[in-house]
Amino acid sequence: MNQIKIYIAGKYTGLPHDEAYTKFALTKMQLMIAGFDEQNIVNPMQLGIAPETDWHEAMHICMSKLRECKAIYIQSDWRDSFGARKEIKLAATLQLPMYWEELGDMSLIAELIATGV
Repeated sequence: MNQIKIYIAGKYTGLPHDEAYTKFALTKMQLMIAGFDEQNIVNPMQLGIAPETDWHEAMHICMSKLRECKAIYIQSDWRDSFGARKEIKLAATLQLPMYWEELGDMSLIAELIATGV
């Protein structure tokens, strides 16, 4: 089945790299358990962006990857991240479906997967 791509948004800046990596990896794993194929999950921590990369350059890369997606999954710490808030704003502009960790929307993911493209 051809699935849509989903982007994971959440706080990274200000967290220890290992903690952020683990947090995003856990969300990716949850999306896979919910039914997403690994190649259809865009995890910003796995885009090859070095931790020392300039924030603006990193955001440019992330935003371009978000534009390739058809949905966004937002981790509950999004309010603490200027970058995640920018990603949410772009997702709203692109009219992407938004799924919120804090609202328990992981349970709605099966419906998203069923729609495909």
